[in-house]
Amino acid sequence: MPNSPECQPIVDTISNLISQEKTARDELVALTGVNKWKKMQELGTLRQQIAEQQRLLADCEKQHAADLATKVVIIDLPGNSGPNRIARTWQLSSDGQTLKQTVTVQNGVANLLGILGGARQSFAITIEETDHPTVNGPDFRSGPLPLPVSPNSPDPIERIEIVILDPLLITADAMTQAAPALPISLQFPAGPVGTLTFSITDLRIVVASGTVSLSASGTATGATFPFPTTSPFAFNHTLHVFPSFTMAPSIVIEALPGTAPVLSMPGLVGSIVQSLVPLLSSSLIDRAVQPMVSLLNTIIAKRVAIVLGLPALPSGSVLSVRELQANDEGLTITPALGAFGTLLSDFQPQMLDAMVRLAALEVQPASIGTSGSAKSVAQGRVDLNAPAPPGGVNILLSCDRSDVIAIDPAVLFIAESVATGSFTLSGIGQPLMPLSHIDASVRASLGTQTVTAPLSIRPDNPATVVPAATTPVAPPPSPVEFTVQPTVNTFADKPTAYFTVAPRATSLDVQMFFTCTALFGVPVPLRAVQIPPGITNYTAPIPLGQIQDSLMKNGFSPPADLTVIAVAEGVSKNAVLRIVPA
Repeated sequence: MPNSPECQPIVDTISNLISQEKTARDELVALTGVNKWKKMQELGTLRQQIAEQQRLLADCEKQHAADLATKVVIIDLPGNSGPNRIARTWQLSSDGQTLKQTVTVQNGVANLLGILGGARQSFAITIEETDHPTVNGPDFRSGPLPLPVSPNSPDPIERIEIVILDPLLITADAMTQAAPALPISLQFPAGPVGTLTFSITDLRIVVASGTVSLSASGTATGATFPFPTTSPFAFNHTLHVFPSFTMAPSIVIEALPGTAPVLSMPGLVGSIVQSLVPLLSSSLIDRAVQPMVSLLNTIIAKRVAIVLGLPALPSGSVLSVRELQANDEGLTITPALGAFGTLLSDFQPQMLDAMVRLAALEVQPASIGTSGSAKSVAQGRVDLNAPAPPGGVNILLSCDRSDVIAIDPAVLFIAESVATGSFTLSGIGQPLMPLSHIDASVRASLGTQTVTAPLSIRPDNPATVVPAATTPVAPPPSPVEFTVQPTVNTFADKPTAYFTVAPRATSLDVQMFFTCTALFGVPVPLRAVQIPPGITNYTAPIPLGQIQDSLMKNGFSPPADLTVIAVAEGVSKNAVLRIVPA
């Protein structure tokens, strides 16, 4: 541990005495009689002097270790955190971290004792909310305390800024992406049955009834006395997944084995091999759980950056998880981003607006019908003021009359170095249409920018509505087709997303977003779906209740339209839901 400069002379004295003590011990080996006795007396005197100097060093360090009054600033985006918090000081060492003190944050200030001075980088700080029923993690983890920038600059650790972000949902599908390739073969010695081979054909992370567990199944085979025998098996081990309090910034959640694992296996083999359960559990945790935790830590950091509209989190900031709850949809986490000083409030990201802007939106022809013929289709074009930057840009397309106008795609991707993109608008016939024209407004949005273009709908003869086919739709040539039913919902409902996928030998990752006029057309991550290989029809629930607070806080007021977007392999599809009051 570093020592205060004022105490360095004492440190040097102790080092010199220890060197003398070592020399005396080496000389003692060759001495006898009176000379040996005198050398032993010299050793005793040196050791007394070392003990005295160590006492003086401890007093010196205590005298020169300054106290810290740090201001804690909370920016609460969800708006549901409480006022009560504590600050903890941790002593860091090669063996880990040890709690040194806990103080109450009073009037936004935490007074921490004796952590400054030359040894400050061996200390760390956490800020935690108390008296909150669902908070189970820290708002802030500092890592080793940074040194002052310069003598004339404010010490950064005198201020801690914490931004509490809206909750994120990590689905069970996303967690299972870390599962290893199957089948897996594991072998263990098993007494009378010789070597027992577990062939694992199914391995997954299961989130249900508020718990997370590791589930595996397959067959187990013993190949010796009295005869070769094979038995099916099922394995389950509950996991404890929790927010991290460690000072490693890349680790925001951790997982440990929970209750004792359960191995179900009938027959002779099952009666013999229960002693192998700990070995099987350890092997499966190494192959599935640790990769899952690593994947989750990466996903959470990337999702938070996406929500903030950044390519990466600000340098010098630390991400923590203050709430983690398991439910039937997956893990719902509430992240918190913290930093010393004014790093977050002073942070100036490179805005997309500064690099590229929407120049024009054009729709031709400006009037279309609803008969389903070529005259009911228009072409739209979006122009940028400059070629798209590296990575391209996504333009959100929408219309204030989605009941009579369909837009494809809902999210228009303009690739790098390209300055224009095209899309299609189609008139939708209704059983009852007005006699006069319907004037609509088509919108293109990029970040906070929006441009519009008019489009008039000419009602044709009343359309005959053909009921949708009840048989599965043949797989389309595009990666995925997407619909949501029912189309009218309250926030208490869970409508179903229906995916139709072209035949493929690999899984298909689909990222779902939602947006609306209240969000200025900015797509917000909703959930991730992984469609297994060989599956052509797949369903997934849409948890409207989990996005209600975020929408209402931003001015969404039912009845209103909500656009749900599904993106797979660069192709986007959208569905419009009508959200009505409960």
